[in-house]
Amino acid sequence: MAHFDELFKHLADYAPTPLAALALNTPNVEVGTPLNTEQVTVRMHPPELFQDPVLEAIMQESPIYERVIQRGIEQGIEQGIEQGIEQGARQSMIENILAVLQARFTDADVSPLIPMLEAIEDLNRLKQLNLNASLANSFRAFQEGLAA
Repeated sequence: MAHFDELFKHLADYAPTPLAALALNTPNVEVGTPLNTEQVTVRMHPPELFQDPVLEAIMQESPIYERVIQRGIEQGIEQGIEQGIEQGARQSMIENILAVLQARFTDADVSPLIPMLEAIEDLNRLKQLNLNASLANSFRAFQEGLAA
């Protein structure tokens, strides 16, 4: 408990306004009531806290700090997985478009299309181009649709 008292004394010196805002924005809690980590979310991190090694060490012992770090890690993993899935879907769609065009128009050189297809971020646009590759009357017609 002494560590947290010391931390809050330092916080009060560095950032009294955010601490007051935190106290005012914590509903249904009277002054002096102990709070658990589920009741409080600190959204402001004064840079001064991370420049003082003692304060940083105290914060790192905090269960709130551990939860914030854990949530950050979990969110980073989720975002990475989502981005990986989206990139994989885009790459598969590009490969499908090129394979369909190569199979349908055997004399056509599809390699110049690769950078143009890779520049398309919209997966729905790539899906439409995959359908267009299957239905185009000629390789030139597909290229014209791609340029449009």
